[in-house]
Amino acid sequence: MSHDTSWALQGGKVQDPLLWSKPLVDGALEPYVNQYDTVRGEGVTIASRPFAGQGGGYVHLDGSANFEVSTAEREQVVDLAPGGVADALVAISDTFADDASHSWDWQLRPEDAVTIATFPSSAPGEPLFTFTSVDGTTLSGFVPDREGLDVQVIDHTLRLTRTGTAAEFGIVLATSSSGPLAGEIVDGALVLDGRVIDLGDLGSVGDGFPRDDDGATEPPAVGLLSSDNGWDTGLRDGDYTITMNLWWGSNASRVDLYEDGTLIASERLQPATPAAQSVAFPITGRTNGSHVYTAELINGAGRTTTAPLTVTITDAAPGQPVLSHDNWDRDGSFTVTADLWWGTNADRYRLFQGEQLVAEGDLTAATPAHQRVTYRAESLAPGRYVYRVEWINDAGTTESAPITVQVR
Repeated sequence: MSHDTSWALQGGKVQDPLLWSKPLVDGALEPYVNQYDTVRGEGVTIASRPFAGQGGGYVHLDGSANFEVSTAEREQVVDLAPGGVADALVAISDTFADDASHSWDWQLRPEDAVTIATFPSSAPGEPLFTFTSVDGTTLSGFVPDREGLDVQVIDHTLRLTRTGTAAEFGIVLATSSSGPLAGEIVDGALVLDGRVIDLGDLGSVGDGFPRDDDGATEPPAVGLLSSDNGWDTGLRDGDYTITMNLWWGSNASRVDLYEDGTLIASERLQPATPAAQSVAFPITGRTNGSHVYTAELINGAGRTTTAPLTVTITDAAPGQPVLSHDNWDRDGSFTVTADLWWGTNADRYRLFQGEQLVAEGDLTAATPAHQRVTYRAESLAPGRYVYRVEWINDAGTTESAPITVQVR
């Protein structure tokens, strides 16, 4: 995948070993003699096989003894099959673990003439980094799982870092003379250049990554979006389902759902043209307001887009609880009860006596079912006591009307 460019330099061309294209543990290389030979020399090849009809293949390596940690494994697939705009695809799954917490670094250093760019805010299906040679050839680097990942460029070396007792680096590298590439995340896999790359299952790859080809001869028919918000619970709360129905016509093999123009979900479908198709997307945790949804139906022959669907949310925050008490004899011991008889449920509450928080806890949400909390007051002195309760969920807080309890 060189294009007459060195994308991953080792010790022969880089003087500082900590900037080689090798993993680091706590900022250190495995004990080494040079870039090719480790001191321990205890690396194990678990599996290795070539792909028929091309120069690529699969390899599974275990370097835990060399790194002196519990787990240090690499699975790697190199796919050189022609047919797309990518000249080469390399998928790497590096897994590290140990009893102690470590800083785990994944590094790649190109030759000096290559320009490095990073895009930490890009979508998971877009490159996290690119290396661009002087002739415009680009290596696009995809890292779909970026949670807890630190991205740095140190002295012309790309360094990706995770910290903890375990770390995984799932990375796809794609070179193309056409410039940077972009993919999509579908059902947890990266669809790139017409191929499906599942970083969690590299060992199952046959003679190259499977093609994302459904055999369609016409773009999908136009689907229709609907929502059950207001119908599922009787409330326009923040949890609902968006459903795409295609009643008849050329089928889709994938449906992408967009919320306010941003891709939020993607589902694969089994085409059976011209049969009906349906796919449901659960939506949770939305606050009061409006969202516009569209769906893109995709197959190997093209794409179609549904008409927009607007969903308005008015009941995301909890319903209003009602307070009562049983202090009919007006002594200093009584029970205060908070009830939500019907409405959007809370998942926690706080009860105040005056300005003092006297009780709080979790609630089980099962909208729109009844919820109840009780608080027992004991041996209060004569006086007037004002209580109020807050019903809380992630969308907001709703406060009850106060009640006053007179103690003689």
